[in-house]
Amino acid sequence: MKPRPMYVLLGILALTVPACCKDYHDVIWNSRFFPHHLKHSPMNVRIGDQLTIICPKSFHRGMHYEYAKLYWVGKQDFDQCTHNTYYTNLMGVCANESETTAIKMTFRKYNPIPNGMDFQIGETYYIISTSSGYLEDINQPTGGLCWRENMKLAIRIVGDKLPMMKYEVHDYQSLGECIH
Repeated sequence: MKPRPMYVLLGILALTVPACCKDYHDVIWNSRFFPHHLKHSPMNVRIGDQLTIICPKSFHRGMHYEYAKLYWVGKQDFDQCTHNTYYTNLMGVCANESETTAIKMTFRKYNPIPNGMDFQIGETYYIISTSSGYLEDINQPTGGLCWRENMKLAIRIVGDKLPMMKYEVHDYQSLGECIH
């Protein structure tokens, strides 16, 4: 039995619609390229969106690679550019100056990864790095690029992903099937 064109079209739409409802947010974690608007206002995301933090390699001699450990912190630590190792979670590390690395995450209400973060609509989450950018300071607990360059990221969860379209499938006979 040949597949009907309507079912083929609906199958293709079902595969492409979920992809259009997710936003992809990229942030370059380097003081020369860190987006200015994110230094002063939160990034708004929805459940289902994906964030990629890019740690760019040193691609020319004039560029200084910035080593960093990125931490999830509370609002007070975010404001003071500090992290308490008992109440923070390591989010990722920028530590390879010879290649560009990416730290990826998806905002989910329920994370299937053990000890992964769950995100709630209406909440704001905070990422900082207290490294100065130099390897020997990658573990310092206060200040660094967070304080000196205001390199910190507030992420506000503003809602769910866009609602998916619903399709009703009806089994119609074509005119050709009715005439024998």
